[in-house]
Amino acid sequence: LFFLVMSCLILAWQPADIRLAGTGSTAFEGRIEVYAGGEWGTVCNDGFDVAEGAVACRQLGHSDTGFSLINFQAEQGNTVYGQGTGSILMDDVNCNGAELSLFDCYYIPDTVGNCGHHEDIMIQCVPS
Repeated sequence: LFFLVMSCLILAWQPADIRLAGTGSTAFEGRIEVYAGGEWGTVCNDGFDVAEGAVACRQLGHSDTGFSLINFQAEQGNTVYGQGTGSILMDDVNCNGAELSLFDCYYIPDTVGNCGHHEDIMIQCVPS
């Protein structure tokens, strides 16, 4: 029975549910992308602030203090890591800062299309 329970827990665990992507991205900085519903997609900057940044950096395995949110608008032609493509999987993310994952925070999928890839959130985390 123990083996069966452990097997189910291992199958349910998804270690790669967040990543940093984009041109010039590293393990510490880039465009935040999350994995949900069988696809990678971006996170909108609407409501994304200090608490959400702390959760994202902690989820990536980095320090949850001393990070920087980068938000250069596409219309200025200056997105640091480039715009994402495909679905925007999280919009209006709202964390209290103690969560272990962005998926533990309140968010809505961008099903109404009020967010564009020029609003993809980009972050620089401090190595832990």
